[in-house]
Amino acid sequence: MTEEPDLVALFYRADWTRLSLTARVREIIDWTHMRSRPVSLVPRLSDDSPLLDLPPMEPSLEEHRARLRIAPGGRYQVDILAVAAPGEDPPGPDVVVRRRYGNGPGLPPPYPELLWPSSLLNAFSLELVERAELAGRATLRVVATPAPGVWRAAARDRRAERIEVIADAETGILLRFAEFFEGRTVHLAQLSDARFGPEAGDLAEPGDDAEDDAARHGDPLASLSSVFSGPGWSAARSAVNVAGEVLGFTARRAPRRAGAAAPWETATTEDPEAAMPPAGDRFDPAVAGGPASDEVLHALHRSGRAEFSATLHLWLDAERFGERARSWTSGHGLGGGSAIGSAFGRVGTAHQATRVAVGGGGRYRVEHLGYRNQNHPRVIACDGTRRWQVFDDRVIVGPVRPLDEEITELIDTAVLLPAHVSDVLEAEVSGRRGFALRAARPTDRAGRPMLGRLENADLVVDAQLGIVTRLSSYQGDSLLRRYEFRDVAPLSADGRDFTVDIPPGVPVEHSDGGPLDDLDIPPALRSALRTAESAAKAARDLLDSLGNRRRPR
Repeated sequence: MTEEPDLVALFYRADWTRLSLTARVREIIDWTHMRSRPVSLVPRLSDDSPLLDLPPMEPSLEEHRARLRIAPGGRYQVDILAVAAPGEDPPGPDVVVRRRYGNGPGLPPPYPELLWPSSLLNAFSLELVERAELAGRATLRVVATPAPGVWRAAARDRRAERIEVIADAETGILLRFAEFFEGRTVHLAQLSDARFGPEAGDLAEPGDDAEDDAARHGDPLASLSSVFSGPGWSAARSAVNVAGEVLGFTARRAPRRAGAAAPWETATTEDPEAAMPPAGDRFDPAVAGGPASDEVLHALHRSGRAEFSATLHLWLDAERFGERARSWTSGHGLGGGSAIGSAFGRVGTAHQATRVAVGGGGRYRVEHLGYRNQNHPRVIACDGTRRWQVFDDRVIVGPVRPLDEEITELIDTAVLLPAHVSDVLEAEVSGRRGFALRAARPTDRAGRPMLGRLENADLVVDAQLGIVTRLSSYQGDSLLRRYEFRDVAPLSADGRDFTVDIPPGVPVEHSDGGPLDDLDIPPALRSALRTAESAAKAARDLLDSLGNRRRPR
């Protein structure tokens, strides 16, 4: 009996930098349907980043052909071949129009869809469909489909409907990659005439006309579908995320009444855990850790499917965080750093405790314990069909929205698999077995996943659930921020983890999920604005209806 291959381990450990390979490449993008998918314009800013439905486009099909050679050490050469335009005679089979090469360590592969199969481990379920032999090599046909569970917005909103691949069973790289949307192939990349072995990786001198990919800051050569990548976008995204976290954390604790004591002024007497926990011994993977085992890889891969209840604690050295934000924004020529630093400078060390329950089918419940601004909800709960926001003076019932991205980032650790993790050490948090690790330092990895809070942090990942049970971020030797899940337990059989208790006499408002739900305004004004918004919509619908009736046929 043939042993089933471990697809998670195979795709994770596929290392294109050790290959000796020569092959022909063909890549086709159906831009008309690729761009018709909703695209998240502002990844990772919130749990409901705006999605853009792009208008229909004229048919647009782009084809790319090339000869590829790869040598050990991550060196490669690509001869881009001529492709006939519509209505033109086909060119010769080997007319080279451009030549590119990469010799520097840390460069991404020229065809990441094929040579970085670990991207299939992020929020996808894998199914082995068929074993076959192709040109004398054992291959695996695998289908990847969106996995149910809690996944961060950047992965959740841009996942393909289905991806079908043919993987080389020995190396794990992909010989064929086909992405589907609405039943159509929107992206196809494949290798043909592939030869492996020392002689296959012989590289010729690039020549004076060849282009060095290292001079392009490590941008992928032929990831035709890459968007929102590169140093400029990364810097802008980091600035917005830093500012958003600083201001959001402050707003949730801002006193509502004039003259009221700020929460951080009384936290040390009211909250016995207000002080930042001791940093303890820092995890040094280069000294203490070992390679990630299959157990670690599978824990990360299944993390978004975790169902559990727990109490999430967050400590933030707000003053240091403000200093870092001010320094970062000033160093990158961005405004607002002084305001951010001043806002956090007033807070000192902040502590927040939140009761969290996460289940299948889009169910979750988040209850903020202790102090909070009265115009922020005390409880947010979702049963997969509706979402409740319970305030002190009202309850808003609206359509489903994903779990808050801050909590999602602690649950979804599958994003670490494409980025890879450092060496791993066994650890324990609140009596639960786990693994201490870090995201591998992404040296010039263009197009890598956005790790958010997991980047540059010491992590402990639960061995059973795969979630982050402890996250520690440092500034120098000082602890800057710590998240910690405590009292992690299975969900109750009777579903009480997701119940919503509405106090007697509290009004219940029904909403379509518009921005008014989250505005910090008095209930009467919110109700008036919602009524005006509904009236305006009704008027627009009436005018549209009349216009349709009068339109000549």
